[in-house]
Amino acid sequence: MNLFLGAVLVAMGLVLLGAELHLSTAGALGVVGVAALVIGAALIVVGTGHGVVLAVLIAAGVAILLLAALAVMSREVRRGWRAPPHTGPDALVGRVGVVATPPDPVGQVILEGARWRARRVRTDDGGPLHAGDAVIVSAVADLTVWVRRAAEMEVSR
Repeated sequence: MNLFLGAVLVAMGLVLLGAELHLSTAGALGVVGVAALVIGAALIVVGTGHGVVLAVLIAAGVAILLLAALAVMSREVRRGWRAPPHTGPDALVGRVGVVATPPDPVGQVILEGARWRARRVRTDDGGPLHAGDAVIVSAVADLTVWVRRAAEMEVSR
């Protein structure tokens, strides 16, 4: 009976750890999965006729290994949640573009190899923009980028 229950718990633990990889529940499913694996491993060791001391040692080793892996995985998931977007309109904020037609009030800028409709940010008072001037994207709304004049140190990045 211990062997069967241990095998079921090990299988359930593996399924829960796999679910944690795909659902990223901040470790909730992972901790339950680790517990199921540890208890299952201990039941299998006891069920095969070995002593309880060996079962506890194996279970402790499995627990330490899996909890360390779960901690690393959870840290990486949290890092991914805080990371800035790499694609989409929000990823354009802070990028350097070049004025194609001056935004007075609407123009176009070349940004990341594409031509975007552009408007100028009201707080930018550095004089009129001309074709070829470097600009920084401050915001994106619909298919329009809001730009301001780029400082020299921002262009050299």
